[in-house]
Amino acid sequence: MKPRISMITPGVRGLAAAIGFYEKGLGFPRMESPPEVAFFTLNGTCLGLYGREALAEDATVSPEGEGFESFALAHKVNSENED
Repeated sequence: MKPRISMITPGVRGLAAAIGFYEKGLGFPRMESPPEVAFFTLNGTCLGLYGREALAEDATVSPEGEGFESFALAHKVNSENED
């Protein structure tokens, strides 16, 4: 069985700068990922950095105004029947 994954996903305004901060500044181990996102492992949890606009689009909300706080939490399970 695959492990469950919890993910913290902030939407950032400067993806390259944020990647540098977490990877070089804090020393978080970066996982292989596509160029539009960066994933880091955090002892059983993942940090996923997305551009703010891309995260808003994924959440189907506007990135403008006060309605989008640039942050998402997720918990991935192996099937719909898992808690």
